[in-house]
Amino acid sequence: MTVHFIGAGPGAADLITVRGRDLIARCPVCLYAGSLVPPALLAHCPPGARIVDTAPMSLDEIVGECTTATGCRPLSHGTSARAKLWPEHQWVKLADHVHHRGLLPVLLWGNEEERLRSERIAKPLSAARVAPRLSLHAIASLLGYADAVFGVDTGLSHLAVALGRPTVGIYCATDPAATGLYGSTHAANVSVTPPRPPSLTCDGSDPAAGSPAAS
Repeated sequence: MTVHFIGAGPGAADLITVRGRDLIARCPVCLYAGSLVPPALLAHCPPGARIVDTAPMSLDEIVGECTTATGCRPLSHGTSARAKLWPEHQWVKLADHVHHRGLLPVLLWGNEEERLRSERIAKPLSAARVAPRLSLHAIASLLGYADAVFGVDTGLSHLAVALGRPTVGIYCATDPAATGLYGSTHAANVSVTPPRPPSLTCDGSDPAAGSPAAS
């Protein structure tokens, strides 16, 4: 996706340049500041374009709109329960698969630990993107327009289902029969719990010791 910034102030609508008009006519998503841009300019947007007035939106929400315009697939790896974590190398494989399907994997995070994990997952990949810090409202906007969502057993996965998006729930430690994604024909629950000693979590760490278990 290419983002074009087109100058269009509060003046007459016909003052826009020919290049600017032609760019607008090719954009499937058009974001404009309704407090400044003349409504007549919107007539240049192509049929079926998603037209969004950014005037009442926060920066987080605007970034979310730009992100969703790429045909993205959000990856929600964060959870407060270590036992629910999916190994980072598996996220790398999934993100790479998403990229080779022509879509953009976007890694979500909510705290510093999750941000660092997102960066580690994205580092070996050429196209994965780490989302900026987003409010819950902006995340909901991103999920609501996503092509599909992948997530561990956490609230964001359930939110994606509630928003009607195709969602895959990845269950490392919990039982999908109890906390799975239901209420939609576009939701799938995948149990990836590997054979392991009872004391080990899905990512191979010892919850009692708080550090990766020795092999």
